[in-house]
Amino acid sequence: MEFLNLASMQGTERDIYRIVESLKLGGILVLPTETVYGLAVLLSRPNAVARLSNFKGRKPGHAFSLAVPDYSWVRKMLPQISPLAERFARRCWPGPLTLVLDASPLGIAVPEAIRQLIAPSGTLGIRVPSHQVTCSILHAVGEPIVLTSANISGNTPACTAHEATESLPAGVDIVVDGGPCEYSEASTVVRVHGWEYEILREGVIKASTLHQLASRMIVFACTGNTCRSPMAEVICRALLERHQKRVADTEQICDLAVYEEQEPLCQLPITKHSEHAEGTSHPSKVAGAKMDTDIVPAKPEMGVSPPEAKFDTRAMEIGQMPESVFSASSVESGRPSPIPTKSTVCAVGASPMKSSNAQKYQPEVVEILSAGIAAFDGDTASPHAKQAMHLLGLSLDGHQSTQLDERLVRCADAIYVMSKGHRQAIISRWPKSASRVHLLDPDGRDIVDPYGMPLQTYQDCAAQIQRALERRLPEFVDFE
Repeated sequence: MEFLNLASMQGTERDIYRIVESLKLGGILVLPTETVYGLAVLLSRPNAVARLSNFKGRKPGHAFSLAVPDYSWVRKMLPQISPLAERFARRCWPGPLTLVLDASPLGIAVPEAIRQLIAPSGTLGIRVPSHQVTCSILHAVGEPIVLTSANISGNTPACTAHEATESLPAGVDIVVDGGPCEYSEASTVVRVHGWEYEILREGVIKASTLHQLASRMIVFACTGNTCRSPMAEVICRALLERHQKRVADTEQICDLAVYEEQEPLCQLPITKHSEHAEGTSHPSKVAGAKMDTDIVPAKPEMGVSPPEAKFDTRAMEIGQMPESVFSASSVESGRPSPIPTKSTVCAVGASPMKSSNAQKYQPEVVEILSAGIAAFDGDTASPHAKQAMHLLGLSLDGHQSTQLDERLVRCADAIYVMSKGHRQAIISRWPKSASRVHLLDPDGRDIVDPYGMPLQTYQDCAAQIQRALERRLPEFVDFE
């Protein structure tokens, strides 16, 4: 058994080359992860996978999970990954989450004997670890690794290299010491099927955080986050709440298009006085209500919660891996803890579904935020923006500006911007976000900045934003 100490990350290039060569020769290695130490072999080496199964004393039907270098490998292996699984992956990887996904069809050729070890029931467990050493190994080897906890089945997982060597019999080729595990607790395992998810094992990421990570997030972005995007945020919230209330009051709505033919969606009055239109409730009176009826069959329920609750886009500080929202730097006692943003957001929740085996959930909340690509954190909304919203019975009194940053971009399912310049600025900085960044106006027109102009200009801007939002509303309530 060879022992490599990489805890200090000194001389790693030569050592990683040695590790990769051992894996390609069919070796069994002990590797560090952020959760617990793992036993690893290459998926492309069937003899090594079979050897690992015998070494672990694995019972038939108990699947091994895979570790991959990055999310692109998931697309290669599982071309039909669901939007909800993609959302979890985007927000949690690299990090302590194992996703169990449908493995049919499988996008790579795997011998049937190996398929029975990694996907015996038609599902595949997969994760992207965040430990720097193992990330370097995965990128150097450039293919999936079969990764299972470094212990004999049924025994306690190892959290240090010493614990791993003490608990394992002879047969390991190389033990890689990457220091104590960050969390010293197993990854959370989540089964995702369509828009349903089931927590198979609660680990580092607790159920409450997972429900938060499952929710849909819409971000409105402008320049300074003091007028256009905050107005879009509060108008959108009001439209969704009005729509939600109408859906709850309407029985057996099966098609949104049919509903649209009956009456306009969520008509908000654009007025020049402060009186509410008859029958219009202030958003604070209906905040937090939940829909009783799905808009489209087999889609998740949607809820809109009060703006004072905070969504955790900064659940973890970014560590060595810039694409991750998980790291130990903001973890108390080794556990992820929510850190609210300064922007106005919605609370989260999940709708439980009865199952014969375990509790299943569907996302039921839409998060609504706003931010600015050149904002200073903590600025209030402009006086005219506040007044324009007041005339609609809405409020920007508690708004504080927030800068659009990498974590917010990663968490967002859709970012609606006010101008072509905003879109270009965002995708230039974060190219992978391009498919999720859209002009708010469906016709591609810019919503001109009213800054420094009279109140009437702000009201006209609000009216343009409302018209755009009313046309976009089906996108917000249709989770596909």
